[in-house]
Amino acid sequence: MGQLSRAWLPLLLLLAVGQATAQGGAYLRGRLVVLNEPRFSNSIIAPASYLLWLFDSQAFDFVLYTLRLAPGLPPPEDYLTGETIDLFINATLSGPYPGSLGPSLGPAGTLYVVDYSRTTISIVPPPDPSPLPLPTVVWVATSVCGRGESGYLGQEDVALTFFGPPPGSATSPAPAGRLPPMTLERLLGSCTFGGIQIHRSNTLIMNVTLPCSGTLKNGARWNATGGQCGTNELFGWMEAAAAATRATGLDPAVYPRRMLLLPRAAPPLCRSWQQRGTYGCDSRLGCDMWLRVGPADRNRLLEWALTQLGSSLGLRPATAPPSGVAGEGVQPPPTATPAALADTASWPPSDPYCAMGAAQGGYRCFNGPNSFKLGVASPVRTLTSENLSFGATYQVTLPASTATPVSLLVLETSRPGPVPSPGVTPPRPGPVLFAQYRTDDGGDAGLARGTEGRVSLHLSNVSLTWQAGDRLSAGPRSRLLASLAPGQQYRYAASRIAITFVGLGSAPAPGSDPGGVAPPPARVTACVFFSDNEADGDNGCFDGVDNDCDGLIDNQDPDCAAAWAAMGPLLG
Repeated sequence: MGQLSRAWLPLLLLLAVGQATAQGGAYLRGRLVVLNEPRFSNSIIAPASYLLWLFDSQAFDFVLYTLRLAPGLPPPEDYLTGETIDLFINATLSGPYPGSLGPSLGPAGTLYVVDYSRTTISIVPPPDPSPLPLPTVVWVATSVCGRGESGYLGQEDVALTFFGPPPGSATSPAPAGRLPPMTLERLLGSCTFGGIQIHRSNTLIMNVTLPCSGTLKNGARWNATGGQCGTNELFGWMEAAAAATRATGLDPAVYPRRMLLLPRAAPPLCRSWQQRGTYGCDSRLGCDMWLRVGPADRNRLLEWALTQLGSSLGLRPATAPPSGVAGEGVQPPPTATPAALADTASWPPSDPYCAMGAAQGGYRCFNGPNSFKLGVASPVRTLTSENLSFGATYQVTLPASTATPVSLLVLETSRPGPVPSPGVTPPRPGPVLFAQYRTDDGGDAGLARGTEGRVSLHLSNVSLTWQAGDRLSAGPRSRLLASLAPGQQYRYAASRIAITFVGLGSAPAPGSDPGGVAPPPARVTACVFFSDNEADGDNGCFDGVDNDCDGLIDNQDPDCAAAWAAMGPLLG
């Protein structure tokens, strides 16, 4: 990793070490690496961690360092791998680094960060709507520390999971009760309508044997003799796999995404987690993913690989509230929904409607907010504060999310407020609601039983002015609010928005579905309610408005029976 030509020299020197200070501090500029939270099943078992690529002008190579944040310094949670950042470090508490002048008493390979900021020289190109290929090298570790694992995967097994049998091979239908056969290539293509692609022609899969210990380029020693699986071990194995590839005459640098499949082995490797990787992918130095795959995990390889590829595209864990607040099929009370997403970082990735979420069921696509972020799903209709009126009902027909990329209902939750006084910062816009109809078709065939055929409602701190398809920016976190069956309604109390899954619409128009496989669409309504009871407020039973968004107006609503009975004598 990190081998570069001398044509890069002017830029690399700019990204190299800054000037040291007399107080034992130093300014550095480098390229950030954000390792996502390691996962085990539906649990996140540790926080994200951060590293930095520094250019070593003597070795003419980038070298990776682990960042230790000073107490009280908040982590760069909204940053992505590949961003150029400026650091101010305590050089004495850091390990040796390129250009260090004074004593470095910290652990080798670490930088003690006192402060950091994004640089102002980064140039981010505009979103590219063309298909995005994902050239990837997949290393299958058949032996680690001189030990293999009986029944473990080999490169042929991985190629079968990723791309299916070689062209021309005979295939058999799936047994009754089993999911339709799916490959990573087909799943990614189906979920993104060809917008993001992985192909056999630009993927290298090879078996490797990995050592048990070594020294990183940053001088840090690593040792996995006892099953250790820290950051140094992970990148030590990556360096060893890259070296093994170069020894065969192949260049791993042509594959920006690097995936290493580790056996559980004995003693168990990485026993506390099953998968992790980077948020985002460096446009020059690539990105890394690790999956711990045992013989019993073969069926999870497809899903875990899609999760980590999604993370490399900037997607965050997809969460659902704690049980009893707003889970699958639950009709929560109006007061159960919080207005913001500040607390979702501690929630497990338990969204059953997203590859970035739950592990139950089988394969599935990305949820509405994440598909919107990737630019592979767009709204059928967008309702904002400018076109939402109290009591008005807006009818929307949502096709199944796997039938067409135009499949979302997007609602802005902010309501108009007073204009801020001069010099006063305006309030932050509220999160955005995404409604999406999910059926067990195509890439969603593996949805957990009981979640298919429903309208999923998600909340995300995304702005409607944010440009969908910006694959280089950090994706906001998303949260499942509710999963509606026909006839159910969800009321988002923070913005007084009611979403109702009325029922199924008619079959697709003649000629629009030549294969006859598209399911009927979902009929959904959106309404802004004034209160939870038609009789509340001034003249609520006599204003000609559906104040509580239950589909009944004034005397049609049982809430108003008493009011209309009292008016009987006056009405004659």
